[in-house]
Amino acid sequence: MRPIERIIRALGVVMILGALAINPSTVAFFLSADGKIESKGVIAVIVLFELALLCIGIIARRAPAWLLDIIRRRWKDVSVALLMYAVCEFIVLAFGIFLPRPTPERIRFFRDFIVPHEKLGYTTRPNLSNFELTWLDEGVKGVYDSDEYGFRNVGVSYASSSVFFIGDSFTHGSWVARDEAYYGQLAKKWNMPVITFGIGGYGLTQYAILARDFIPKTEANKTVIIGFFANDLEAPLPESDMASLYEKEMLSQIAAPSLQERFTFKYSVAGQLVKHLFRPREQAVMENGMSLFTNRGASIAFIRRDQEAFRAALEELSVELHARADIERILFVLIPSKESVYKEEYAHFFRDESYLENEAFGFNLIEAVGKEANIPVLDLTSIFRDHKEEKLYFDVDAHWNAAGHALAAEAIFEWIGK
Repeated sequence: MRPIERIIRALGVVMILGALAINPSTVAFFLSADGKIESKGVIAVIVLFELALLCIGIIARRAPAWLLDIIRRRWKDVSVALLMYAVCEFIVLAFGIFLPRPTPERIRFFRDFIVPHEKLGYTTRPNLSNFELTWLDEGVKGVYDSDEYGFRNVGVSYASSSVFFIGDSFTHGSWVARDEAYYGQLAKKWNMPVITFGIGGYGLTQYAILARDFIPKTEANKTVIIGFFANDLEAPLPESDMASLYEKEMLSQIAAPSLQERFTFKYSVAGQLVKHLFRPREQAVMENGMSLFTNRGASIAFIRRDQEAFRAALEELSVELHARADIERILFVLIPSKESVYKEEYAHFFRDESYLENEAFGFNLIEAVGKEANIPVLDLTSIFRDHKEEKLYFDVDAHWNAAGHALAAEAIFEWIGK
């Protein structure tokens, strides 16, 4: 057997093995966040590719005379073509043609709006005044003021306030005015000042730090309301990680890729082809114009990996809050994701409800911890589902619009009154 024939037959064996290994499950494992492919069209393409590879492998394994004759006559042409392709790929990778490039709005957000904080990892920049911020890829914009600590409490006395809200971007009031945010509307309903400790991306670790170190220790009785969004459902970071959190989580989103990151498969022509052919569906637009996403809710690893660490940290936070004599009342509010509110539409578009299952499981866990700690819990999910025709979220952005904040404020107001 000639050397060229042995090479062709060996390649045939590799192709056959590759065809047997490549299937929707293995592709999803490497390319999908939740390990699943929901689109029947994508599955069909993968199966066709698998069959084509198998057929080519069988033909190469048998190495018929006509195939060997073509290779003997055309091997130089094939070699030149492969060399030209390799040169093109090198140029594409070297110049970073497919590298993600942050927009000026994103750079402004992560450098001018968000700044590092020694204890909390990061906050919004202190002492902002009429700071205009846009997020053009999701069609939202807002105007922000901040106090000396970086929170939206300009002109509100911490020492004189008796109600404190703790949370993430929903409790920050992303893209709405402070008076439109649910805590601002509750302040008007109660006719009293309230303090918000809400920053986008905060989680259980920051909530504990805020409750311990930022709520002023005075003799006045206080109410603490903690809002939990679906993406809080993950194992909390240790406080020791806060010092480097800004660099790791914020600056990394606008940093230039390293040389090693440039020369990776996903930024090559072949990688882009694989991405667009085999990537499972991640976004769908409903008839009302709002987008749903597969991965903007609860952590997909929460049930199987993070729940015990989360529960332990939440129980510890509850104990610390109860230990303070000046905190008279503690309340938990569960903030549903847009995907959870429109669960039927989500199931229709994506054929996979693992994110929603994680969210429901996590919210049930928070309710269980609250019950054990004598902390009332309000789950807004059913209330928002009952009013979903009113369009309570921004079209692309995952946050409440003013109508959503108004509904949340009304629900909390009635709940606390009862």
